[in-house]
Amino acid sequence: MRMLCLHFPRLAIQLLRGDRPELSGKPVALVATAADSALVAAVSAELAASGVAPGMLASAARARCPRASFLPDNAGDCLAALDDAASILRLRATPAVVVASREHLFVDLDGLRHLFPDEESAAAGIATLVRSWTGLDVRAGVGPTREAALAAARSALRQPVVAQLGDEPGERLQLTPEPAFVARAEWPAPSNPVAVRARLARMVATFATVLAARGESYRRVHVSLVDANGAERTLALASHEPLHHAAEALALLGDHLDDRALSGVAAAELRLSRIGPSTRIEPIGAAVPVGRRGGQAMPFRASLARAS
Repeated sequence: MRMLCLHFPRLAIQLLRGDRPELSGKPVALVATAADSALVAAVSAELAASGVAPGMLASAARARCPRASFLPDNAGDCLAALDDAASILRLRATPAVVVASREHLFVDLDGLRHLFPDEESAAAGIATLVRSWTGLDVRAGVGPTREAALAAARSALRQPVVAQLGDEPGERLQLTPEPAFVARAEWPAPSNPVAVRARLARMVATFATVLAARGESYRRVHVSLVDANGAERTLALASHEPLHHAAEALALLGDHLDDRALSGVAAAELRLSRIGPSTRIEPIGAAVPVGRRGGQAMPFRASLARAS
């Protein structure tokens, strides 16, 4: 048995409409901020029909579809929903589950041979389990690698798609219990708050560079501060939204570490945990013309809307 991908198409829109059913059937875009310079992070099927895609400027998206609703991105909700689905699978099926993006996760089928007669049955059974617990639209695909399984899942509808066996070597999931980045630093004499903040900034910046190169984010920051007398103060902060930049982690810490807490610090330990997939949206690249091309788009049929 090989790799199973569970794909949650337009998960951000699914979750949004679950909380706000009045937006069902309407064009919706999710953006990181309210500014026109913000990038579109997710779009509904109705808005995609107008030519709007993730990575487009919000201003260009508004020009294409003025009647669309533009709301804050819910990347944190997406990862939380996938974390919940992964927890269900780890409890009821197999621990070999990895959240890979804001819309899909992978399951290593190798440990499920005793539960299912074949790959298609395994994919269908696991997808049904996740649907029943989450109430979300889930597509399943099986392949020898992550890329092949994801491609199969994206082409699936209600029934799973199993990629044919080929010469491509199989892939196994690399599992770690709780990945984290840890750094410790100490200095000869106690420092003032400005110097301590600068040191923490350099430590977080180093982590952020590594995570950016790996396409990962983090959602928890833990800091321990030790003064000249050896007294230690610790603080653990969690962010609902994924953090990608050093400035975001420092802003999270800055709300809880004032000058009094940072005075006389002689050593520090910084830990970033809850490492997960990046949710940053890259710009489309070349400027996208905002003028509508061709004739008026045909309305979606109900079946097509459900399949999207």
